[in-house]
Amino acid sequence: MAIEFKLLLLLLNLKAMEMLGNLRSLKPSRLLSFTVSGVIAAVIAFLVYRFDLFVFSYLMGVPELGRLVIARFFEIAFLVFFLVLMISTALTALSMLYREDELSLLLTLPVSSATIFTVKYFEVILFSSWALVALAVPFILSYAVYFKINFSAYFTIFAGLMLPLVLISGSVGVVGALLIRLLLGGKSRRWLFKWSAIVLLIIVLTATALKLSGTRVSEKGLAYLISLLEDSQTDQNSLLPHKLISRGFLSILEDRWDQLQRVVLTLLGMAALVVLLTLDLGKVLYYRSWLKGSDRAPTKGRSSALLKISFWTLKRWISPVYRALFRKDILEFRRYPLQWGQSFLLLGFWAMYVVNFVNIPHYFNIDGYFWKMIFYYGNFCFACFFTAALAGRFVFPIISLEGQAFWLLKTAPLAMESFLWSKFWQAFLPLIFLSSSMVIIGNLVLGVDTGLQQVSLLSIIIITISLTSVSLGLGAIFADFSQRNPMKIANTPGGILCIFISLTFVVLLTTVFAWPAYLHYKFTTFQGIFPLNEWITAIIIYIALGVVATLLPLKLGLKALNSDLKV
Repeated sequence: MAIEFKLLLLLLNLKAMEMLGNLRSLKPSRLLSFTVSGVIAAVIAFLVYRFDLFVFSYLMGVPELGRLVIARFFEIAFLVFFLVLMISTALTALSMLYREDELSLLLTLPVSSATIFTVKYFEVILFSSWALVALAVPFILSYAVYFKINFSAYFTIFAGLMLPLVLISGSVGVVGALLIRLLLGGKSRRWLFKWSAIVLLIIVLTATALKLSGTRVSEKGLAYLISLLEDSQTDQNSLLPHKLISRGFLSILEDRWDQLQRVVLTLLGMAALVVLLTLDLGKVLYYRSWLKGSDRAPTKGRSSALLKISFWTLKRWISPVYRALFRKDILEFRRYPLQWGQSFLLLGFWAMYVVNFVNIPHYFNIDGYFWKMIFYYGNFCFACFFTAALAGRFVFPIISLEGQAFWLLKTAPLAMESFLWSKFWQAFLPLIFLSSSMVIIGNLVLGVDTGLQQVSLLSIIIITISLTSVSLGLGAIFADFSQRNPMKIANTPGGILCIFISLTFVVLLTTVFAWPAYLHYKFTTFQGIFPLNEWITAIIIYIALGVVATLLPLKLGLKALNSDLKV
């Protein structure tokens, strides 16, 4: 036991030395880029912090209702945090536990597989969680400052609330990755793709049926919202992590330190139990699951009918250069289950959102203009933030995923402009389908005016083009061709900077959009003056910011691609 512990410390020390070595080996230009990126991210984080202070101040100015809104927001926010971190950790674990080159060496050393799994477990938790935790820092800091929380309570928020949430959600994700690999590791990619699509379809259809069967409510509109807020306060004995953390934050707000102590001790105990169970499960299953995947059944070489039709269409309408690049990328995508696994999850989230939005008329009276304009603007904002998150998570890594073979493209008779534009269109087309479909379906459900439909569709197109360009340009500037894990690439400092810039850009443009939308509501409800000048001004601002956010990142990204090879 003592020898295994020493080996564990040795491997952890080697991992720490590897990270420090990567930092020390950065070139001055690269170090300067990261420094500038850190400054920009700090400025954006400060703006988010100031915005959160304004929101807390506004909500607490509303008697009783503001406190209920904050409580419900905490519960929903940390539920989303838990689910996103769990899925992110599972996807990261599938790559880091089974696909990294160092595993073939580690598993031949005189070290038990349990020790190797323990080291990789902590590495997976670190890489999958630090970015989300960094994004939560401005929010938690604004909460602590507004409610005048002392340093010890601030430390308690991170050590007693956030750390257990990260460990619990991360452990669940790692266990999910172990079981998926153990059960499906020997299956062919074609079999996995087919059944993943079938399972996703069954889940969406089941959720749709359940949603439609439960649409009868006794109250609608504001009364329904208030009942939702009050329901969040009734279940005080739940042991779900997101509910416990929400209760912990509210305990700080209400100066109930005895309840905070119970919440912290409960979370720490649950986290310790889950981590120990995960490590024990890994001790039993990790090596077996690794062997199960190493003898995966080969995929037959014949192409599907869909691919044949796609390539035939490309041959007719697209130039040979773009056709060759697209064919290469689609075949790489097909051979890497982790990427299309993420795509299936993305489509699942999109489908669930659409299903829930279609059911809005059962809960709110959208015949009146108040709720119609509220959901019109809310749907537009959600589509924008959804696109920003997808661009940061999926578009940013696509340059780096070319890997060490990028030198082949550099030495080929291929202009980097063509390469960059091929990546742009491959990223833009799926994003515009998802974002515009959310806006179009939402507008049809709400039955808004034709003019509002056209304005929202034009705006989401501009935003999608800009976010694609920002993510692609920053992905080229901060490209890391030594990394094959898209989750790790997206969680690098460059990826976090991309998320910060994208979210700030979306906040700015959705705020601009809110101004004429509110005036349009006043015109419709109170027979005021039609805000034609305001709509025209907003569209001009959109186009101007869109041109800058499109051309500048692509130009800088092209300059980075034309520089010395960074492999």
